Amino acid sequence: PDVMLTLCVAIAFWSFAHCLDPDEPHQSRWAALLALSFGTGLLFKGLIAVVLPLGGILAYMVISRQLFSASVWSRLHPLRGLGIILVVAL
Repeated sequence: PDVMLTLCVAIAFWSFAHCLDPDEPHQSRWAALLALSFGTGLLFKGLIAVVLPLGGILAYMVISRQLFSASVWSRLHPLRGLGIILVVAL
C-alpha cells in the first residue's frame, strides 16, 4: 500500500509540473490527472495522500511567488479538479 501512496504522490507532482509549463498543449489533461491522483491517493491511504503533495505544491507556489497568480490557477482548473476528486473518492 505504501507503494501506491508513493505512486500517487509522484504522479501528482509530475502532473503539477506539466500544468505549470506554459508551452504544454494539454494543460487541462494534466490538471485532470493531478486531481485523479489526489482522488485515488485518498482512496488508497486517506488524507495523507492529498496533504503531502498539496503541501509541496503550495510551498513551491509561495516560494516562486505564483500563489496569487490568476494564470496559474486557471491552468490548474481547481473547481473541475475538486469535482474529479469527489467523484473518484466518493
